[in-house]
Amino acid sequence: NAYLYLEAYKNYQKKSMDESNVGKLIGQNLILENQMRAEAEKQQLTAALFVVIIIAVLAIVFIYYIRYKQIRKVNKKLDELNQTKDKLFRVISHDLRGPILNTSTHFDLILESFDKIDENKKLEFLKNAQSSLKKLSMMLESLLDWAKSQNNYKGKIRKEINIKDEIKKVTEQLETQIKSKDLELNLDVPDFLSVKIFYGDLEVILRNVISNAIKFSYPNSKIEIKVTKNKKNIQIIVVDYGIGMEQSVMESLFTYDKTKVRNGVLGERGVGLGLINAYELVKRNKGNIWVEQNEPQGTRVVIELND
Repeated sequence: NAYLYLEAYKNYQKKSMDESNVGKLIGQNLILENQMRAEAEKQQLTAALFVVIIIAVLAIVFIYYIRYKQIRKVNKKLDELNQTKDKLFRVISHDLRGPILNTSTHFDLILESFDKIDENKKLEFLKNAQSSLKKLSMMLESLLDWAKSQNNYKGKIRKEINIKDEIKKVTEQLETQIKSKDLELNLDVPDFLSVKIFYGDLEVILRNVISNAIKFSYPNSKIEIKVTKNKKNIQIIVVDYGIGMEQSVMESLFTYDKTKVRNGVLGERGVGLGLINAYELVKRNKGNIWVEQNEPQGTRVVIELND
C-alpha cells in the first residue's frame, strides 16, 4: 500500500505542473494523506493488539505453571502423609498390640492362680506388666504428639515461652528415665531467655529430643543441655555421650521408616516418631533442627528457633 501511495504521489507531482489541475490535485493529495494516516493507525493498532495477546497468553501459561507446581507439591505432601498414616496403622496393630496383650496375659496369670503362685513369681509378673505398660505409654505419647503436630495452626498466635522453665518441666517429666540410667544432667541455660513459639510446641520438641538422648545414652554417662542466643536466633543444644549414629541413619532421621527404628542402649523400644514430631513442630515455627556427631562419642541435636 505504501508503494502504491508513493506512486500516486509521484503522479500527483507530475500533474501538479499543469495549473488547470491544481485544485483537483490538492483534493487528491488530502485524500491520499488521510488514507495513509488511517492505514498507519490501523497497523499500529494491530501491532499493539498482537503484543497484548502475546502478553496475555504468557501470563496465563505462567499462572497455570505456578498452579501446576503448587498442586504437585500438595499432592506429594498428601502422598507422604498417607504413607505415614498407613505405617502408623501397622505400628498400632503390631507394636501397640504386643504390650497390651503382654500386660493382659500377666494379669490373667496372677488373677487365675493368685493362691498357687509364690510371692516372687507374682512380683516378677507385676514387674513385667509394669514394663509393658511403660512401653505402651511411651508409644501412645509419641502417637499423640504426632497427631498434634498434624493440626492446622492457621489463625493461632505464638506466645513468649521461658526456655529454662520449659526445660525444667520436661526433665521433671523424664526424671524416672534419667534416674533409671543414673544419668548426670547438666544445664547451661540463661534464666530469663524466652522464645516466641506456638503454645505447647516447645514442650513436645524438648521431650522428644531429650527422650531420644536418654534412650541412646549409656548408664552412668551424662546429658548436657545448652542454650545460646545471637542477633538472629536461639539455639538449644542437647548433647549425649551414648552410642551415637551412623551417617546413613542421620540422613534419614526425619523421615519415617519402621525398618530403621532402633532400640535404645537397654533395649528401649519406640515408634520412631519422636524426632519426626520435633522436626515438624520446629519447621512449623519457622525454625531448623539438625543432628551432628559428638566428640568423643554420642550425638548433638541442635534446635534453632527465631528470636
